[in-house]
Amino acid sequence: MVTAICWKECRLVAPEQNTMTEKLTLTFDGTENIKGNVNINYKGESRTDLLNRITATRKDNLQKTLTNYLSEANHNYEIEGLNTAALLGTDSLLNIKYNFSQKGAASAFGKEIYFEPDFRKELGNFTIDTAKRELDMVLPYKMNLLTETSITIPAGYKVNQLPANKEWKHPNIQVSVNYTMKGNTIEYKKQIRIPDITLKKKSFVEWNRIMKELNNQYHEQIIFEKQ
Repeated sequence: MVTAICWKECRLVAPEQNTMTEKLTLTFDGTENIKGNVNINYKGESRTDLLNRITATRKDNLQKTLTNYLSEANHNYEIEGLNTAALLGTDSLLNIKYNFSQKGAASAFGKEIYFEPDFRKELGNFTIDTAKRELDMVLPYKMNLLTETSITIPAGYKVNQLPANKEWKHPNIQVSVNYTMKGNTIEYKKQIRIPDITLKKKSFVEWNRIMKELNNQYHEQIIFEKQ
């Protein structure tokens, strides 16, 4: 429950004070497997939210709980070099780094490789049941989610297709998804910004439209073709 004090404070906070930034570099291992490294910074409410999800568990299970959280409980996503000591610190900025490998992250058919670059797909299924929901909704907190992924083009392949860049703007949410080519890498950047946590009932239909289009965007694939 949001207290009156928290309600007032939450309304004054800018989304940038709750920024979560995830930077990834990844390469293909063979055709369908990928590996890389991840660097995530949590600030403000994004940090608090992570700690609430993780530290409620017993300390002897902390490593496993954090690993499951970061891997989205995907058993094909293996994490190495993760240090949980930072979770117990008092710094306002929480930084987590690790290396990973993921089996079956892409699909290979003939001379082509199909790959969805966004692993987390935040808010992809966050639609509202307009038939049951009768009141306005209060979102968890103002947020600013940034994803920056550098993808090395597989050796011997070229880019046959990139998904289109997209942007959505609404009083409650702003989303941008962008792809750019830089030499032998693809730069994928995404921002999800929630500046207003009070989602009015009259906005439910528009919110659902954006969420469905964002979810469809998440499943758009980069296509690599063997040269």
